[in-house]
Order: sequence, then C-alpha cells, then structure tokens
Amino acid sequence: MNVMRSIGLVVIFSLVLTACSIGGGGKTTIIRPTIGQELVDLEKAAESGAISEQEYSNLRRKILRRRR
Repeated sequence: MNVMRSIGLVVIFSLVLTACSIGGGGKTTIIRPTIGQELVDLEKAAESGAISEQEYSNLRRKILRRRR
C-alpha cells in the first residue's frame, strides 16, 4: 500500500511540474543593475575585504568603461 501511495505521489508531483513548465509562455525579463549600483556593490565588497584594492580598481575601471 505504501509503495502505491509513493508512486502516486511521484506521478502527481511530476504532472504538476510538467504543467508549470508548459503554462509559462511569457517573456523572460533580465534586469541588470545600474552602473551606480554596481559601483556601490563593488565598494562594499572592497570595504568588507571580499576583494583586494587591486581587484577593486580593475573592476571599477571595467564598469566605468562600459558606460562609454
């Protein structure tokens, strides 16, 4: 009895997941952070010690170059 119940639950779960993937059909929107937000995040990473000053300088330069 428990085996049948487990199989039934797996089948139902699979059908639910399949229905979710079929029903989408919408567009996927990618939201990129602004340059300002990237710079703020980068500064926080440097202040917390997550990245070195050299990494901070290099990444900051790359971010600012993209703006042009």
